[in-house]
Amino acid sequence: RSQILDKNLAPMFNKLVEFNPETADVGDIRCDLCTSWELANDGMTYTFHLVDNAKWWDEVPVTADDVVFMFESIVAPDQFEILKDRPTSGNIQVGLYYESGNARAVDDYTVEVATKFPTGSFISSLAVDGAMVQAKHTVIDQGIVQTASDMGTLNGSGPFKFVKHIKDVSIEYEKTPGYFKKGRPYINGMKHFVIIDSGRTIAAFKSGQVLTSNTALTNMTTREAERLDQDMDNLSVFWGGPTGARHVYMNTTKAPFDNADVRKAVHLALHRQPIIETMSGGRDSIGYLNPPGFWYSRTQEEYDQLPGYRELNGQKHPDDVAEARRLLQEAGLPPNLKVTLSTRNCCGYPDLTVLVKQQLEENLGWDIDIQTWESAAGFKAYFAGDFQFLIQGSRLSSTSPDVVHSGWVKGGVPQWVGGGRGKFFAVEGVKDLFNKQLHEPDPEKRKVLLTQLADTLYDGGSATATLFWNTRHWPVENRIQNFNFTLDGRTWEHVWCDPAC
Repeated sequence: RSQILDKNLAPMFNKLVEFNPETADVGDIRCDLCTSWELANDGMTYTFHLVDNAKWWDEVPVTADDVVFMFESIVAPDQFEILKDRPTSGNIQVGLYYESGNARAVDDYTVEVATKFPTGSFISSLAVDGAMVQAKHTVIDQGIVQTASDMGTLNGSGPFKFVKHIKDVSIEYEKTPGYFKKGRPYINGMKHFVIIDSGRTIAAFKSGQVLTSNTALTNMTTREAERLDQDMDNLSVFWGGPTGARHVYMNTTKAPFDNADVRKAVHLALHRQPIIETMSGGRDSIGYLNPPGFWYSRTQEEYDQLPGYRELNGQKHPDDVAEARRLLQEAGLPPNLKVTLSTRNCCGYPDLTVLVKQQLEENLGWDIDIQTWESAAGFKAYFAGDFQFLIQGSRLSSTSPDVVHSGWVKGGVPQWVGGGRGKFFAVEGVKDLFNKQLHEPDPEKRKVLLTQLADTLYDGGSATATLFWNTRHWPVENRIQNFNFTLDGRTWEHVWCDPAC
Protein backbone atom coordinates (compact mmCIF):
# COMPACT_ATOMS: atom_id res chain seq x y z
CA ARG A 1 0.00 0.00 0.00
CA SER A 2 2.65 2.55 1.01
CA GLN A 3 4.67 1.80 -2.13
CA ILE A 4 1.72 2.45 -4.44
CA LEU A 5 0.61 5.60 -2.62
CA ASP A 6 4.15 6.99 -2.48
CA LYS A 7 4.56 6.42 -6.22
CA ASN A 8 1.32 8.31 -6.88
CA LEU A 9 2.52 11.21 -4.72
CA ALA A 10 6.09 11.25 -6.02
CA PRO A 11 5.48 13.47 -9.09
CA MET A 12 3.86 16.12 -6.87
CA PHE A 13 6.55 16.49 -4.20
CA ASN A 14 10.29 16.95 -3.92
CA LYS A 15 12.91 15.57 -1.57
CA LEU A 16 16.17 16.99 -0.30
CA VAL A 17 18.05 14.62 -2.60
CA GLU A 18 17.01 12.07 -5.20
CA PHE A 19 18.28 8.96 -6.92
CA ASN A 20 19.54 10.35 -10.20
CA PRO A 21 17.17 9.11 -12.95
CA GLU A 22 19.50 10.40 -15.66
CA THR A 23 22.25 7.84 -15.08
CA ALA A 24 22.35 4.06 -15.23
CA ASP A 25 23.93 3.91 -11.74
CA VAL A 26 21.01 3.12 -9.42
CA GLY A 27 23.05 4.29 -6.43
CA ASP A 28 23.88 7.75 -7.83
CA ILE A 29 22.34 10.53 -5.74
CA ARG A 30 21.98 14.20 -6.59
CA CYS A 31 20.35 17.28 -5.09
CA ASP A 32 16.63 17.85 -5.54
CA LEU A 33 15.60 20.70 -3.21
CA CYS A 34 19.21 21.40 -2.29
CA THR A 35 22.03 22.91 -4.29
CA SER A 36 24.76 21.17 -2.30
CA TRP A 37 25.57 19.54 1.02
CA GLU A 38 28.67 19.01 3.10
CA LEU A 39 29.65 16.79 6.01
CA ALA A 40 31.55 18.14 9.02
CA ASN A 41 34.73 16.56 10.36
CA ASP A 42 32.77 14.75 13.07
CA GLY A 43 31.26 12.55 10.36
CA MET A 44 27.76 13.19 11.70
CA THR A 45 26.78 16.81 10.99
CA TYR A 46 25.38 17.55 7.54
CA THR A 47 24.66 21.01 6.19
CA PHE A 48 22.21 21.27 3.28
CA HIS A 49 22.00 24.42 1.18
CA LEU A 50 18.53 24.75 -0.33
CA VAL A 51 17.35 26.27 -3.60
CA ASP A 52 15.83 29.69 -3.02
CA ASN A 53 13.22 29.62 -5.79
CA ALA A 54 11.08 26.58 -4.98
CA LYS A 55 7.47 27.30 -4.07
CA TRP A 56 4.47 25.38 -2.88
CA TRP A 57 1.49 25.52 -5.18
CA ASP A 58 -0.08 28.19 -2.96
CA GLU A 59 2.97 30.38 -3.78
CA VAL A 60 4.50 30.11 -0.28
CA PRO A 61 8.29 29.55 -0.55
CA VAL A 62 9.77 26.16 0.35
CA THR A 63 12.11 26.83 3.27
CA ALA A 64 14.31 25.12 5.82
CA ASP A 65 11.36 24.90 8.23
CA ASP A 66 9.63 22.52 5.83
CA VAL A 67 12.73 20.30 5.68
CA VAL A 68 13.02 20.19 9.48
CA PHE A 69 9.32 19.32 9.63
CA MET A 70 9.96 16.42 7.24
CA PHE A 71 12.51 14.92 9.61
CA GLU A 72 10.34 15.38 12.68
CA SER A 73 7.13 14.10 11.06
CA ILE A 74 8.94 10.87 10.14
CA VAL A 75 10.54 10.03 13.49
CA ALA A 76 8.23 11.81 15.97
CA PRO A 77 4.80 12.39 14.38
CA ASP A 78 3.02 12.29 17.73
CA GLN A 79 4.47 15.67 18.71
CA PHE A 80 2.09 17.18 16.14
CA GLU A 81 -1.56 16.95 17.13
CA ILE A 82 -2.72 16.65 13.54
CA LEU A 83 -0.43 13.65 12.93
CA LYS A 84 -1.29 11.68 16.06
CA ASP A 85 -2.74 8.26 15.33
CA ARG A 86 -2.28 8.81 11.60
CA PRO A 87 -0.40 6.49 9.25
CA THR A 88 3.19 7.68 8.81
CA SER A 89 5.34 7.60 5.69
CA GLY A 90 6.82 4.31 6.81
CA ASN A 91 10.35 5.56 6.20
CA ILE A 92 12.16 3.53 8.85
CA GLN A 93 15.47 4.34 7.14
CA VAL A 94 15.61 7.96 8.28
CA GLY A 95 14.76 6.84 11.81
CA LEU A 96 17.80 4.56 11.87
CA TYR A 97 20.12 7.55 11.67
CA TYR A 98 18.13 10.54 12.92
CA GLU A 99 16.43 11.25 16.24
CA SER A 100 13.99 14.01 17.05
CA GLY A 101 15.45 17.46 17.69
CA ASN A 102 18.67 17.01 15.71
CA ALA A 103 17.68 19.14 12.70
CA ARG A 104 17.60 22.93 12.74
CA ALA A 105 17.03 25.75 10.30
CA VAL A 106 20.23 27.85 10.22
CA ASP A 107 18.40 30.34 8.02
CA ASP A 108 15.56 30.14 5.49
CA TYR A 109 17.64 28.17 3.02
CA THR A 110 20.14 26.29 5.16
CA VAL A 111 19.48 23.16 7.24
CA GLU A 112 21.85 21.49 9.68
CA VAL A 113 21.19 17.84 10.55
CA ALA A 114 23.11 15.66 12.99
CA THR A 115 22.96 11.88 12.73
CA LYS A 116 23.14 9.52 15.71
CA PHE A 117 26.50 8.14 14.58
CA PRO A 118 28.78 8.25 11.52
CA THR A 119 27.20 6.36 8.62
CA GLY A 120 27.52 6.23 4.87
CA SER A 121 23.84 5.43 4.41
CA PHE A 122 22.16 8.62 5.67
CA ILE A 123 22.06 10.44 2.33
CA SER A 124 20.51 7.46 0.52
CA SER A 125 17.78 7.30 3.21
CA LEU A 126 16.74 10.82 2.16
CA ALA A 127 16.33 9.84 -1.49
CA VAL A 128 13.47 7.37 -0.98
CA ASP A 129 9.83 8.29 -1.53
CA GLY A 130 9.10 8.19 2.20
CA ALA A 131 11.29 11.29 2.65
CA MET A 132 9.14 13.70 0.61
CA VAL A 133 9.24 17.26 1.95
CA GLN A 134 5.77 18.54 2.84
CA ALA A 135 4.47 22.07 3.39
CA LYS A 136 4.55 22.61 7.15
CA HIS A 137 2.05 25.47 6.99
CA THR A 138 -0.45 23.30 5.12
CA VAL A 139 -0.25 20.42 7.58
CA ILE A 140 0.18 22.30 10.87
CA ASP A 141 -1.47 25.70 10.31
CA GLN A 142 -4.26 24.55 7.99
CA GLY A 143 -4.66 21.09 9.50
CA ILE A 144 -4.53 19.23 6.18
CA VAL A 145 -2.65 15.93 6.26
CA GLN A 146 -1.05 15.24 2.87
CA THR A 147 -2.10 11.77 1.78
CA ALA A 148 -2.94 10.08 -1.49
CA SER A 149 -6.43 9.30 -0.20
CA ASP A 150 -7.51 12.91 -0.84
CA MET A 151 -5.34 14.31 -3.60
CA GLY A 152 -7.52 17.35 -4.05
CA THR A 153 -6.15 18.80 -0.80
CA LEU A 154 -2.47 18.34 -1.68
CA ASN A 155 -0.10 21.29 -1.65
CA GLY A 156 3.06 20.13 -3.33
CA SER A 157 6.18 21.64 -4.85
CA GLY A 158 6.78 18.97 -7.48
CA PRO A 159 6.84 19.04 -11.28
CA PHE A 160 3.24 17.81 -11.68
CA LYS A 161 -0.06 18.84 -10.11
CA PHE A 162 -3.05 16.63 -9.47
CA VAL A 163 -5.91 16.93 -11.97
CA LYS A 164 -8.29 14.01 -11.53
CA HIS A 165 -8.58 10.68 -9.76
CA ILE A 166 -11.10 8.01 -10.75
CA LYS A 167 -10.96 5.34 -8.08
CA ASP A 168 -9.49 2.06 -9.36
CA VAL A 169 -9.30 3.52 -12.89
CA SER A 170 -6.79 6.33 -13.32
CA ILE A 171 -4.91 9.32 -11.92
CA GLU A 172 -4.21 12.36 -14.09
CA TYR A 173 -1.50 14.99 -13.66
CA GLU A 174 -0.62 18.27 -15.39
CA LYS A 175 2.63 20.22 -15.60
CA THR A 176 3.23 22.59 -12.67
CA PRO A 177 3.35 26.20 -13.98
CA GLY A 178 6.51 28.01 -12.93
CA TYR A 179 8.26 24.90 -11.58
CA PHE A 180 11.54 25.95 -9.98
CA LYS A 181 13.71 23.78 -12.25
CA LYS A 182 13.80 25.82 -15.43
CA GLY A 183 12.41 24.04 -18.47
CA ARG A 184 11.17 21.05 -16.48
CA PRO A 185 9.16 18.95 -16.72
CA TYR A 186 9.51 18.33 -20.44
CA ILE A 187 6.04 16.79 -20.87
CA ASN A 188 2.77 18.66 -20.30
CA GLY A 189 1.13 15.96 -18.23
CA MET A 190 0.54 12.26 -17.78
CA LYS A 191 -2.17 9.79 -16.96
CA HIS A 192 -1.63 6.68 -14.85
CA PHE A 193 -4.01 3.78 -15.36
CA VAL A 194 -4.79 1.24 -12.65
CA ILE A 195 -4.51 -2.16 -14.35
CA ILE A 196 -4.58 -5.26 -12.18
CA ASP A 197 -4.80 -8.15 -14.63
CA SER A 198 -1.57 -9.08 -16.42
CA GLY A 199 -3.42 -9.86 -19.64
CA ARG A 200 -4.92 -6.37 -19.72
CA THR A 201 -1.50 -4.91 -18.91
CA ILE A 202 0.01 -6.66 -21.92
CA ALA A 203 -2.89 -5.59 -24.15
CA ALA A 204 -2.52 -1.97 -22.96
CA PHE A 205 1.13 -1.93 -24.01
CA LYS A 206 0.45 -3.59 -27.36
CA SER A 207 -2.42 -1.23 -28.17
CA GLY A 208 -0.43 1.86 -27.19
CA GLN A 209 -2.81 2.78 -24.35
CA VAL A 210 0.20 2.90 -22.03
CA LEU A 211 3.81 3.73 -22.85
CA THR A 212 5.46 2.56 -19.64
CA SER A 213 4.69 1.57 -16.04
CA ASN A 214 4.70 3.78 -12.97
CA THR A 215 7.25 1.57 -11.21
CA ALA A 216 9.40 -1.48 -11.87
CA LEU A 217 6.46 -3.50 -10.64
CA THR A 218 3.70 -4.65 -12.95
CA ASN A 219 1.35 -7.58 -12.64
CA MET A 220 3.21 -9.32 -15.43
CA THR A 221 5.43 -12.21 -14.50
CA THR A 222 9.07 -12.16 -15.54
CA ARG A 223 8.29 -14.58 -18.38
CA GLU A 224 5.40 -12.39 -19.59
CA ALA A 225 7.67 -9.34 -19.57
CA GLU A 226 10.27 -11.23 -21.60
CA ARG A 227 7.61 -12.23 -24.16
CA LEU A 228 6.36 -8.65 -24.37
CA ASP A 229 9.92 -7.50 -25.04
CA GLN A 230 10.23 -10.08 -27.82
CA ASP A 231 6.81 -9.33 -29.34
CA MET A 232 7.13 -5.53 -29.54
CA ASP A 233 9.76 -3.94 -31.75
CA ASN A 234 8.90 -0.48 -30.44
CA LEU A 235 9.33 -1.37 -26.74
CA SER A 236 12.29 -2.25 -24.54
CA VAL A 237 12.25 -3.87 -21.12
CA PHE A 238 14.78 -2.57 -18.61
CA TRP A 239 15.94 -5.08 -16.00
CA GLY A 240 17.25 -4.45 -12.51
CA GLY A 241 17.79 -6.43 -9.38
CA PRO A 242 17.67 -7.62 -6.79
CA THR A 243 15.10 -4.90 -6.18
CA GLY A 244 12.81 -6.80 -3.83
CA ALA A 245 11.76 -10.23 -2.70
CA ARG A 246 8.84 -12.62 -2.41
CA HIS A 247 8.10 -14.18 0.96
CA VAL A 248 5.86 -16.50 2.89
CA TYR A 249 4.75 -14.43 5.90
CA MET A 250 3.57 -16.45 8.91
CA ASN A 251 1.27 -14.84 11.45
CA THR A 252 2.86 -15.44 14.83
CA THR A 253 -0.42 -14.76 16.65
CA LYS A 254 -2.29 -17.52 14.82
CA ALA A 255 -1.84 -21.27 15.27
CA PRO A 256 0.11 -23.16 14.12
CA PHE A 257 2.57 -20.36 13.32
CA ASP A 258 2.78 -19.16 16.90
CA ASN A 259 5.22 -22.08 17.28
CA ALA A 260 8.83 -21.35 16.20
CA ASP A 261 9.38 -25.00 15.23
CA VAL A 262 6.48 -24.84 12.78
CA ARG A 263 7.95 -21.75 11.19
CA LYS A 264 11.33 -23.49 10.92
CA ALA A 265 9.61 -26.44 9.27
CA VAL A 266 8.18 -24.16 6.57
CA HIS A 267 11.67 -22.74 5.92
CA LEU A 268 13.06 -26.25 5.54
CA ALA A 269 10.21 -27.62 3.39
CA LEU A 270 10.24 -24.95 0.68
CA HIS A 271 12.11 -25.86 -2.51
CA ARG A 272 13.05 -22.49 -3.90
CA GLN A 273 14.99 -23.43 -7.06
CA PRO A 274 12.03 -24.83 -9.07
CA ILE A 275 9.89 -21.89 -7.94
CA ILE A 276 12.48 -19.54 -9.42
CA GLU A 277 12.64 -21.52 -12.65
CA THR A 278 8.85 -21.52 -13.00
CA MET A 279 8.32 -17.86 -12.11
CA SER A 280 11.27 -16.27 -13.91
CA GLY A 281 13.08 -18.84 -16.02
CA GLY A 282 16.01 -18.59 -13.63
CA ARG A 283 16.35 -14.80 -13.70
CA ASP A 284 15.59 -14.37 -10.00
CA SER A 285 17.99 -15.19 -7.14
CA ILE A 286 17.36 -17.72 -4.41
CA GLY A 287 15.74 -16.33 -1.27
CA TYR A 288 18.43 -16.26 1.36
CA LEU A 289 17.81 -14.01 4.34
CA ASN A 290 20.02 -11.38 2.77
CA PRO A 291 20.32 -10.69 -0.96
CA PRO A 292 23.04 -12.55 -2.86
CA GLY A 293 25.87 -10.80 -4.62
CA PHE A 294 26.48 -7.95 -2.17
CA TRP A 295 29.66 -7.34 -0.18
CA TYR A 296 28.02 -8.66 2.99
CA SER A 297 26.56 -11.82 1.42
CA ARG A 298 27.87 -15.35 1.71
CA THR A 299 29.32 -16.98 -1.38
CA GLN A 300 27.07 -19.08 -3.60
CA GLU A 301 28.96 -22.20 -2.53
CA GLU A 302 28.26 -21.44 1.13
CA TYR A 303 24.57 -20.83 0.46
CA ASP A 304 24.28 -24.10 -1.43
CA GLN A 305 25.20 -26.02 1.73
CA LEU A 306 22.66 -24.38 4.02
CA PRO A 307 19.68 -26.43 5.29
CA GLY A 308 16.53 -25.31 3.52
CA TYR A 309 18.43 -24.11 0.49
CA ARG A 310 20.58 -27.11 -0.41
CA GLU A 311 19.61 -29.71 -3.01
CA LEU A 312 20.60 -33.33 -3.61
CA ASN A 313 20.97 -34.23 -7.29
CA GLY A 314 18.75 -31.29 -8.22
CA GLN A 315 15.97 -32.40 -5.90
CA LYS A 316 14.79 -31.11 -2.54
CA HIS A 317 17.24 -32.41 0.04
CA PRO A 318 15.54 -35.32 1.86
CA ASP A 319 17.26 -34.47 5.16
CA ASP A 320 15.51 -31.09 5.18
CA VAL A 321 12.11 -32.69 4.56
CA ALA A 322 12.76 -35.25 7.30
CA GLU A 323 13.80 -32.54 9.78
CA ALA A 324 10.74 -30.43 8.90
CA ARG A 325 8.41 -33.36 9.56
CA ARG A 326 10.20 -34.12 12.82
CA LEU A 327 9.68 -30.54 14.00
CA LEU A 328 5.98 -30.72 13.20
CA GLN A 329 5.64 -34.02 15.05
CA GLU A 330 7.40 -32.55 18.11
CA ALA A 331 5.02 -29.59 17.93
CA GLY A 332 2.14 -32.07 18.27
CA LEU A 333 0.49 -31.22 14.98
CA PRO A 334 -1.87 -33.80 13.47
CA PRO A 335 -1.28 -35.33 10.02
CA ASN A 336 -3.06 -33.56 7.16
CA LEU A 337 -3.23 -30.30 9.13
CA LYS A 338 -5.70 -27.94 7.45
CA VAL A 339 -4.41 -24.40 7.00
CA THR A 340 -5.28 -21.42 4.80
CA LEU A 341 -2.69 -19.75 2.60
CA SER A 342 -3.77 -16.26 1.53
CA THR A 343 -2.76 -14.19 -1.47
CA ARG A 344 -3.62 -10.96 -3.28
CA ASN A 345 -4.63 -10.72 -6.91
CA CYS A 346 -1.46 -8.84 -7.70
CA CYS A 347 2.08 -9.12 -8.90
CA GLY A 348 2.05 -12.80 -9.87
CA TYR A 349 1.17 -13.79 -6.30
CA PRO A 350 -1.64 -16.24 -7.21
CA ASP A 351 0.67 -18.38 -9.39
CA LEU A 352 3.34 -18.31 -6.70
CA THR A 353 0.76 -19.30 -4.09
CA VAL A 354 -0.16 -22.43 -6.04
CA LEU A 355 3.49 -23.50 -6.17
CA VAL A 356 3.96 -22.97 -2.42
CA LYS A 357 0.75 -24.89 -1.70
CA GLN A 358 1.91 -27.85 -3.79
CA GLN A 359 5.32 -27.98 -2.13
CA LEU A 360 4.08 -27.74 1.46
CA GLU A 361 1.35 -30.31 0.85
CA GLU A 362 3.90 -32.71 -0.59
CA ASN A 363 6.71 -32.10 1.90
CA LEU A 364 4.72 -31.51 5.09
CA GLY A 365 1.51 -33.43 4.40
CA TRP A 366 -0.66 -30.38 5.00
CA ASP A 367 -4.11 -29.80 3.50
CA ILE A 368 -3.98 -26.20 2.24
CA ASP A 369 -6.86 -23.99 1.12
CA ILE A 370 -6.04 -20.88 -0.93
CA GLN A 371 -7.80 -17.62 -0.11
CA THR A 372 -7.47 -14.99 -2.85
CA TRP A 373 -8.25 -11.33 -2.16
CA GLU A 374 -8.50 -8.36 -4.43
CA SER A 375 -5.46 -6.21 -3.73
CA ALA A 376 -7.04 -3.58 -1.46
CA ALA A 377 -8.91 -6.18 0.58
CA GLY A 378 -5.72 -8.21 0.89
CA PHE A 379 -3.81 -5.28 2.31
CA LYS A 380 -6.59 -4.59 4.77
CA ALA A 381 -6.50 -8.19 6.01
CA TYR A 382 -2.70 -8.17 6.12
CA PHE A 383 -2.48 -5.06 8.28
CA ALA A 384 -5.29 -6.35 10.49
CA GLY A 385 -3.45 -9.65 10.99
CA ASP A 386 -6.48 -11.48 9.60
CA PHE A 387 -4.63 -14.43 8.06
CA GLN A 388 -2.71 -17.57 8.99
CA PHE A 389 0.05 -17.25 6.44
CA LEU A 390 0.31 -15.51 3.10
CA ILE A 391 2.38 -14.65 0.06
CA GLN A 392 3.66 -11.08 0.01
CA GLY A 393 6.47 -9.11 -1.55
CA SER A 394 8.85 -6.50 -0.27
CA ARG A 395 11.03 -3.99 -2.06
CA LEU A 396 14.52 -2.61 -1.68
CA SER A 397 14.89 1.14 -1.92
CA SER A 398 18.63 0.78 -1.24
CA THR A 399 21.24 -1.96 -1.32
CA SER A 400 22.50 -0.94 2.14
CA PRO A 401 22.44 -3.81 4.67
CA ASP A 402 20.76 -1.39 7.09
CA VAL A 403 17.77 -1.25 4.76
CA VAL A 404 17.77 -4.97 4.01
CA HIS A 405 17.94 -6.05 7.63
CA SER A 406 15.84 -3.37 9.31
CA GLY A 407 12.78 -5.29 8.14
CA TRP A 408 14.02 -8.49 9.78
CA VAL A 409 14.55 -6.60 13.04
CA LYS A 410 10.86 -5.81 13.03
CA GLY A 411 10.10 -9.32 11.91
CA GLY A 412 8.21 -8.56 8.73
CA VAL A 413 4.76 -9.49 10.04
CA PRO A 414 2.91 -6.60 11.68
CA GLN A 415 0.55 -7.21 14.56
CA TRP A 416 -1.44 -4.02 14.62
CA VAL A 417 -2.81 -2.50 17.81
CA GLY A 418 -5.16 0.50 17.92
CA GLY A 419 -4.72 3.78 16.08
CA GLY A 420 -2.70 2.50 13.16
CA ARG A 421 0.44 1.82 15.21
CA GLY A 422 2.03 -1.56 14.63
CA LYS A 423 3.89 -4.01 16.81
CA PHE A 424 6.08 -6.55 15.06
CA PHE A 425 7.27 -10.01 15.89
CA ALA A 426 11.06 -10.29 15.98
CA VAL A 427 13.48 -13.09 16.75
CA GLU A 428 15.36 -12.70 20.03
CA GLY A 429 18.92 -11.44 19.60
CA VAL A 430 18.43 -9.99 16.13
CA LYS A 431 17.99 -6.39 17.27
CA ASP A 432 21.26 -6.45 19.24
CA LEU A 433 23.18 -7.83 16.25
CA PHE A 434 21.55 -5.28 13.97
CA ASN A 435 22.56 -2.40 16.23
CA LYS A 436 26.11 -3.74 16.52
CA GLN A 437 26.57 -3.91 12.75
CA LEU A 438 24.97 -0.47 12.42
CA HIS A 439 27.80 1.04 14.45
CA GLU A 440 30.64 -1.17 13.18
CA PRO A 441 32.97 0.77 10.81
CA ASP A 442 35.09 -2.24 9.77
CA PRO A 443 33.44 -3.94 6.73
CA GLU A 444 34.84 -7.39 7.49
CA LYS A 445 33.69 -7.33 11.11
CA ARG A 446 30.36 -5.97 9.97
CA LYS A 447 29.96 -8.81 7.49
CA VAL A 448 30.51 -11.32 10.31
CA LEU A 449 27.79 -9.63 12.37
CA LEU A 450 25.38 -9.62 9.41
CA THR A 451 26.00 -13.32 8.83
CA GLN A 452 25.32 -13.99 12.51
CA LEU A 453 22.15 -11.95 12.22
CA ALA A 454 20.89 -14.06 9.31
CA ASP A 455 21.74 -17.29 11.12
CA THR A 456 19.99 -16.10 14.28
CA LEU A 457 16.88 -15.32 12.27
CA TYR A 458 16.87 -18.74 10.67
CA ASP A 459 17.55 -20.64 13.89
CA GLY A 460 15.04 -18.59 15.83
CA GLY A 461 12.09 -19.36 13.59
CA SER A 462 11.75 -16.17 11.60
CA ALA A 463 8.18 -15.30 10.66
CA THR A 464 9.40 -14.55 7.14
CA ALA A 465 10.45 -17.35 4.78
CA THR A 466 12.05 -15.64 1.78
CA LEU A 467 11.43 -17.46 -1.50
CA PHE A 468 13.52 -15.42 -3.92
CA TRP A 469 14.98 -12.02 -4.64
CA ASN A 470 13.37 -10.88 -7.82
CA THR A 471 14.67 -9.20 -10.92
CA ARG A 472 12.34 -6.33 -11.72
CA HIS A 473 11.20 -5.41 -15.21
CA TRP A 474 10.32 -1.96 -16.47
CA PRO A 475 8.71 -1.89 -19.95
CA VAL A 476 9.34 1.38 -21.79
CA GLU A 477 8.03 2.37 -25.22
CA ASN A 478 10.95 3.46 -27.38
CA ARG A 479 9.61 6.98 -27.92
CA ILE A 480 10.32 7.77 -24.27
CA GLN A 481 13.74 9.41 -24.05
CA ASN A 482 16.17 9.86 -21.14
CA PHE A 483 14.88 6.84 -19.22
CA ASN A 484 17.01 4.89 -16.75
CA PHE A 485 16.09 2.25 -14.17
CA THR A 486 15.73 3.60 -10.60
CA LEU A 487 14.98 1.87 -7.32
CA ASP A 488 12.86 4.67 -5.91
CA GLY A 489 11.81 8.29 -6.24
CA ARG A 490 10.71 8.79 -9.86
CA THR A 491 8.99 12.12 -10.55
CA TRP A 492 9.12 11.86 -14.39
CA GLU A 493 10.29 15.47 -14.76
CA HIS A 494 13.30 14.47 -16.87
CA VAL A 495 11.74 12.38 -19.70
CA TRP A 496 10.30 13.39 -23.06
CA CYS A 497 9.00 11.66 -26.17
CA ASP A 498 10.56 11.61 -29.63
CA PRO A 499 8.50 11.48 -31.73
CA ALA A 500 5.85 13.14 -29.56
CA CYS A 501 3.85 11.11 -27.04
